[in-house]
Amino acid sequence: MKQKTMKIPQEPIKPEHCASAKALNIPISTKFGVELSDNLRYKKTSFAKSFLEDVIALKRAVPFKKSVNDLGHKKGMAAGRFPQKAAKEFLKLVKSVEANAQVKGLNTSELKIIKIISNKASTPLTGGRLRRGTKRTHIEIVVRELPGSKKKSYDKKEQKQDKVMEKKADVPVAPVKPVEEMPVGVEETLQHDVPVDVEELQEKSQEKQQPEQAVFEKSQRSVEEPVTKPVAEPKPTIVKDIPLKEVSSSELLKQAQAKAAELNKKEKKNEAVQEVESLYDTLKQKGTLRGTASKPRYGNKGDIQ
Repeated sequence: MKQKTMKIPQEPIKPEHCASAKALNIPISTKFGVELSDNLRYKKTSFAKSFLEDVIALKRAVPFKKSVNDLGHKKGMAAGRFPQKAAKEFLKLVKSVEANAQVKGLNTSELKIIKIISNKASTPLTGGRLRRGTKRTHIEIVVRELPGSKKKSYDKKEQKQDKVMEKKADVPVAPVKPVEEMPVGVEETLQHDVPVDVEELQEKSQEKQQPEQAVFEKSQRSVEEPVTKPVAEPKPTIVKDIPLKEVSSSELLKQAQAKAAELNKKEKKNEAVQEVESLYDTLKQKGTLRGTASKPRYGNKGDIQ
């Protein structure tokens, strides 16, 4: 009879809290990849990086559990090796997964490797006569952000503080009476237990306040009233007598000739105008113009008087 095993229900993994990375056709041994993945599964990425760096530096050996034929012992373990080449490729993949998680907005210091698998890839043959097969491996890794355990305890503390504050708010508080202001100088006299006239002290305080008010009013007036600067009167301009140039006789003659030519032109125009007017007058007398033209002897064509 087979024993029945009880399956523990697991919480569904949300893709929002996970990040993954793959490396295909890596030139490493599949056996070494399987042993490394078994040692890194369900570990934090911070531990995985430190572990792989120690393997590369030959400080820590990887314990082998499956392929252990004729394998020597290492310090602190049974069979083990230092797969440096495979460790370098795994370290690159872990760093790339952290970068993918950072892009998603996950906390890189709280990442756990929930899936890491090494599978055998295709074995391409080498060139030459022997045609030997090479080593190729596929690696896949998935990490998940760990739920914060500190947040729950912090939430409980906050709840306790809120309850305490609510209790304090429920306690009634007695009303506080307003304190009356005392005139200046009363406090000093009360300390010595001497009888004091309150009216005299009030008068003194008013006398002290009056010069302060006067200064304040002056400052306001100076701000409100615009400052008018005296306008400078324009200086009288001194006109100097400029000596006139003497005109030569030749220039005067030229000016006179030009004016005479203009007058001749005007006279010619006037004569032409008079001639035109006389012609119009003669035409009017003869009746050849439209306004004074004589009517035809007969009316329309064909009409006979």
